[in-house]
Amino acid sequence: MVKARAALLAAAALLVGGRAQAHDPFEITTDAHVSGDRGGLTLHTTMSLRTAGRACLDAAGAAVTAAELAVLRPRFEACARSFFELRAGDTDLRPLTARVALTVEEDLEMWVTFPRPTRSPLVFEAAGLRRLPPRAGVVLTATGARTFLGQKVLRPDDRLFRVPITPQAEAPRSTPGGAGAASSSRSSPGRPRRAPRAGRRSAPAPARRRGGRRCPAGR
Repeated sequence: MVKARAALLAAAALLVGGRAQAHDPFEITTDAHVSGDRGGLTLHTTMSLRTAGRACLDAAGAAVTAAELAVLRPRFEACARSFFELRAGDTDLRPLTARVALTVEEDLEMWVTFPRPTRSPLVFEAAGLRRLPPRAGVVLTATGARTFLGQKVLRPDDRLFRVPITPQAEAPRSTPGGAGAASSSRSSPGRPRRAPRAGRRSAPAPARRRGGRRCPAGR
């Protein structure tokens, strides 16, 4: 196994030696997008080959090469399926398809599709971060067909991202704040009204009795 890996490394050095990588080690980006027209959810993840070797093969040494990727493609596709765990409400979303490829900068790209989420919240867990060092991070951006759902940097000690969604897998509309409540408080139906002040001459003063006789008031 060691000799075979050494041979692969030597062959790859002739093919791709010296090319720069777009992603620094252990820096990962993921775009989660829910398609329109009742389509599913797609995760597009990009990471360096060194990160991929650590996350998928538990290889702490040199970066995986393009030649090794061709030989070990089934293992990387299995890794792509398990790197994220998704839930919609209390329902687990199982991966439907997975594929991997190299970018021109020799980064690894992963595409994984899931069923369309219809229950809230939509929960992402970057389970693959468990195999990476504490400085590793995933910048996860989630979008619906028409709305922005949210963004978060996930770390090995903070792997969860929860976003509320509607049954159409879009961001919920925000409720207008304050205006309705303020107007209702000013005209509350249960608040007692103050009686109007009577004028001085609006009603005659009652007569008083003096010595058994009725006399006008004020005399």
